[in-house]
Amino acid sequence: MDAAQQLPDHLKGEFFQVLEEMQVRDSVALYNRLLDRCFGECVNSFHSKKLESGESQCMNTCTQKFMKMSQRAGQRFQEHQMKQQQQGIQQFAQQ
Repeated sequence: MDAAQQLPDHLKGEFFQVLEEMQVRDSVALYNRLLDRCFGECVNSFHSKKLESGESQCMNTCTQKFMKMSQRAGQRFQEHQMKQQQQGIQQFAQQ
């Protein structure tokens, strides 16, 4: 976000609007992947409007695992980006 602070004032609003739209799209995509994966894995019958207890338990477990995996992948990606950024700074400083 430091780079965003360096933008001219007339571009900051547009930048943050685009950033917010990207975050909403990412959230919807994450939700859709979660629903697709867990529903396909856990729901086996359509005899009732309600989930059976085993299906409900499976959905809860699947959701928790999916969210933990997504958070961990995000953390690893952020760590990788920071490492790459540091390497780039070091290479630039050596020139």
